Parts: sequence; structure tokens; C-alpha cells
Amino acid sequence: MTRRRYIHAINDALAEEMERDPKVIVFGEDVELAIFGDTRGLLDRFGRDRIRNTPICEATLTGMAVGAAKGLLKQAIRGDDPSFFLEASGRGAEMGEVPDGDHTVPFGEAAVRREGRDVTMVAIGPMVKHALRAAEELAEQGIDVEVVDPRTLVPLDEAGIVESVTRTGRLIVVDEARDRCSAASHIAAVVADKAFHALKAPVKRVCVPDVAMPYAPNAESRVLPNPDKISDVVRSVMTVSAR
Repeated sequence: MTRRRYIHAINDALAEEMERDPKVIVFGEDVELAIFGDTRGLLDRFGRDRIRNTPICEATLTGMAVGAAKGLLKQAIRGDDPSFFLEASGRGAEMGEVPDGDHTVPFGEAAVRREGRDVTMVAIGPMVKHALRAAEELAEQGIDVEVVDPRTLVPLDEAGIVESVTRTGRLIVVDEARDRCSAASHIAAVVADKAFHALKAPVKRVCVPDVAMPYAPNAESRVLPNPDKISDVVRSVMTVSAR
């Protein structure tokens, strides 16, 4: 294992896969300049035939290119199907363990980031960090939270999530998307369909309200999930008596 920043792991994955397969190309907004560092050095290394800027138009991007961190990205690049790899812009400087060598992460296999017996918390993308922090705080209050990172949403590891909920009897889904029509809504529906018999309390979602996202950082932080909001919801489901 090597400790790398999130953004550096993405850069490594791109470079390694472009070396491995000459058919791999990178199209995107400002990829030549590498403002965030994820494509830094690729233009000089592979040239403009394989690294190209695009207009600021998502419809154009999806039409031109085939699309955590390092193992999932390498898996996405190697697949024959189109993939959407969602890079959390606020996490680029975070450090983490990155496996050495040629490592990939299979799609559709969730990872249990923390084992627990009282409640299952499915946290999507950057919400994993908040979920783990909330889980540690709740442990001091005697509440044992299992944190599940689905890693991919399509395919979704439904069996892994259902298995966890069957053991704990409770589910909280944390997602930084809006509440309505979100991945959290879908995961809640899956569990209601396949593990209703095991539920001891209503399924709860911690998401962004159905409002326009504020531009100002201080206003944005008011609507995003955080450890305190997550902890409050977990405590509310723990007060519900089992049938």
C-alpha cells in the first residue's frame, strides 16, 4: 500500500491505462490545463491526439467520450461499456491507502467501511467521510453503526446492502444529491422491497432538500449533509421500538 492523495491516484490511473491501451483518450473541460491536477502531465506525455479540451457542454462531452478512486477508474477505463466516473471536487487533497501494482475494483461490490450491529448506514461518495465521523461519535453513545460504501451505483450491490440491513434492522442512506429521485431514494426502495421483514424502524434518508443549490459556501454548507445531521437521524431511528 502507498499513501496517495485522491487527485494523484486519479492521475496515476489515467496515465497507467493510457500507457497500457493506446485507444484510451481523455476529452473534457480544461483537461489540457489540468487545473485540479487530475490530468496533469498527460498532454505532454501523450499529445493532443489523445488529450483534448471540449466546450463547456455536458451533452457534447457525453457524445464525444466514453467515460474510488484509482481501482474504480481503471476498471471503468477497461470496460467496453460507457461509464460515468463521478469525481468529488472537494476531496482532491485527501490522503488514503492506494494498493500497489495493477489493481482494479470490480463494479457492483460494496465495501463495509465500518462494521456494526445496530443500524446500517449506506453513504454515497464523499458522504462516506461524514458517515464514519458520525459513526465514531455515536459509538461513544452506545450506538454501533455499520457504514457501507456502495462504490458504484450502476450496478448496485443490492445483495450486500440487504444482507447488512437484515442483520441490523435499520437503514440510513446518506447522499449529497437532492432527496427526490436520488440514489438514496432508490436504495431505500430496494430495501423496502427486499428486506421489509427485517426492518425495526422506518428507512431514513439524509440528503439535500429539494431546493436550488446555493452558490455561497456558507449557504451551501447549510443544506449539505454533515455528521451532526446524520447523527440526529440515527438517534431518531434508534428510539423506534422493534415490532
